Order: sequence, then structure tokens, then C-alpha cells
Amino acid sequence: RAIHSGARIAAAESDVVTGFSWLASSDACKLCLSLNGKTVKEGEPYHIEPKGKPPYNIVWHPPAHPFCFCDETEEI
Repeated sequence: RAIHSGARIAAAESDVVTGFSWLASSDACKLCLSLNGKTVKEGEPYHIEPKGKPPYNIVWHPPAHPFCFCDETEEI
């Protein structure tokens, strides 16, 4: 989470990145497969789980859950 969070901060400060796209890993779960290819703008979450416990109910960036190996790419 720290690596992806730092990458998001750096992207926001670059003034070049406009959004992010989810890349599901080869052994992705149902949630991650549903997010595969989804593009979001800076400051927009990929997924909000209404019944989840904060702060993990909002998926701002990978990983979406423990042992998640998904990634994201920047959109320019």
C-alpha cells in the first residue's frame, strides 16, 4: 500500500498524469477481475464497499486485499 500510495502522490505532483488503470494479476480474485482495465481520475477510488470497515472499504489503489498482486498504470 505504501509503494502505490507514494506513486500516486508523485503522479499527482507531476501534473502530467491524468488517471490510473487497474491491472489484475494472473491469479486475481473476483473483485480484482471486475476492476481489471478500469480507469479512474486522480482522487477517484476504484471501488467502495458499503459494508466494509474503514479505511479498507475504499480501494484507492492496489492492493485491494491481503496477498493481492495487482498493479496499476498511469494514464497521461
